Amino acid sequence: MFKIKLIKKYDLVIIPLVYVVFGFFLYLNQDKFIYIPDNRPHGECSFAHEDTMVIDDAVVRGYYARASDPKGVVVHYHGNAGNACDRKWYLPFLINAGWSVFLVEYPGYADPDHKPNTNDILDSVIEIGKYINDKNYQRLAIIGESIGAGPGSWHATKYKADTLILITPFERLSSRAQRAVWIYPASLMLKRDMLVDKWAQSAPSVLIIAAERDTVIPLRHTKRLYESLDPEITTFKVIKGTTHNTLYSHPKFMETIVQHLQQLP
Repeated sequence: MFKIKLIKKYDLVIIPLVYVVFGFFLYLNQDKFIYIPDNRPHGECSFAHEDTMVIDDAVVRGYYARASDPKGVVVHYHGNAGNACDRKWYLPFLINAGWSVFLVEYPGYADPDHKPNTNDILDSVIEIGKYINDKNYQRLAIIGESIGAGPGSWHATKYKADTLILITPFERLSSRAQRAVWIYPASLMLKRDMLVDKWAQSAPSVLIIAAERDTVIPLRHTKRLYESLDPEITTFKVIKGTTHNTLYSHPKFMETIVQHLQQLP
């Protein structure tokens, strides 16, 4: 009788070995797969707001614009691709609404000599918080876009924020990574996780803005984050017909953010 052997004896060794070796490769190189930095030099950015300052010291990097007679300051953590300069269009909206703005640049972004990693990004939040606190604003609003929801919510945990605005966020970095490497336990493989669902609970007010047709961070991840937070202080806004990248050009996007800031006590 003809018999097909689907698995040979040596396969019982080779298959687990390949699994372990590739898993070790992913572990060692995880930052290369997670982060997509733009290596354009920091500071090479033109602004419509003439008083915008380029901040570039050992740890605190970004762009700072002060409003006249400001109501408070918005600290903005951008998404994965590109760099802080790509979000300069926030400035006229927020400054006209009476808010100063600090666009945070991550370690390893806009910097061809270094590579980003989660530890450096989260650790830099502590110094950014100190930098902002020294300016003695009465109100602090934090915006975290996409992967920026991690450092943004971490900032809200370490420093008292009046509101946290999360745009197309995931609930945890490990849950997002699990979708990409489903055959490995992502929560165990990450050197450091971003626990947005836990950290965001420290904010007294949370606004979540999601794109209906988001395929980068599917809506279900954002909904799980919303469901983990106190519904009495959390607002969930889904902008219909938008994707992860077209969300920002929708007129309801900035309108929702400005209205939320205006409603703060």
